Amino acid sequence: MKILTYFEAYPKSSVREGEEEIGISKSKIHRALKKYKFKSYVEGRLVQKLRRGDAERRLNFCHHIERLILENQNVLETIIWSDESNFSNNGMYNRRNNRIWSRQNPLRIHETNDQVHFSFNCWCGIVKNRVLLIHFYEGNLAPARNSRRTAEFLNEHSPSWIGTYGQIRWPA
Repeated sequence: MKILTYFEAYPKSSVREGEEEIGISKSKIHRALKKYKFKSYVEGRLVQKLRRGDAERRLNFCHHIERLILENQNVLETIIWSDESNFSNNGMYNRRNNRIWSRQNPLRIHETNDQVHFSFNCWCGIVKNRVLLIHFYEGNLAPARNSRRTAEFLNEHSPSWIGTYGQIRWPA
């Protein structure tokens, strides 16, 4: 069948492209793909590239959190979770635009690029079910929580802080 041959040869094609290339309506293409158990999979689940030692740090973090929960079931409600992010229109990968037609999920991943041009940044802190603060700022992202001054301050005022170089090592 033309439809199956086309999508096996060009699994990243859209139904619209198939309609144009093989001259069969989109509705017939959809019916045929469904009949032969083809599905549209989103390509490129975004994953963070891991470095040497990251797996061990993740395991240690899980064990530590597990111990804290055994001591106090509500401990996760007492943690201030925070993170920052850069938002840019340069070099962004939109996985919704990349689909693969196949009988089985190809389970592909897409490693993201570490270097992008910054447009604006955002920091947010959350505790329990409340947003503490959202702050927008320009300039480069600075890992302030990793600076020596910040670490010294947190070690003095919050002996159990979680971070890359914290008392509790935050995993990648």
